[in-house]
Amino acid sequence: MNKSGFYISISMILIGILLWLLNIYPLGGGLTLGGILLLISNIYHAKKPETETIIDERIERINDKAGHYAFWVTVLSLSIIFWIDFYGILKVNLRKMYEISLLIGIYSWFLLRFYFSRR
Repeated sequence: MNKSGFYISISMILIGILLWLLNIYPLGGGLTLGGILLLISNIYHAKKPETETIIDERIERINDKAGHYAFWVTVLSLSIIFWIDFYGILKVNLRKMYEISLLIGIYSWFLLRFYFSRR
């Protein structure tokens, strides 16, 4: 059983709650939600037999492909946010831009990994 995943998910939840208390709501909420999802995923995989949880080449390809596309989704979202700020459509400060791009990158990787594993 992999305990490091549990430690990471609990740490994400605690850091998210701390950031929420420091009035950084988007990043705190995103980390808390991501930590809860990671904790649920770890509990789900802990119940499986060890023969079913071995990472094979297919899973590695799915993770690589999801990471590749998540990177480009993050770059595209940063470009869109930059041009929105450049033309003055919305006033976005740098701190919010970092939070938005971080959450977009994390959640796009999770969603793309789920999509590629189902395909």
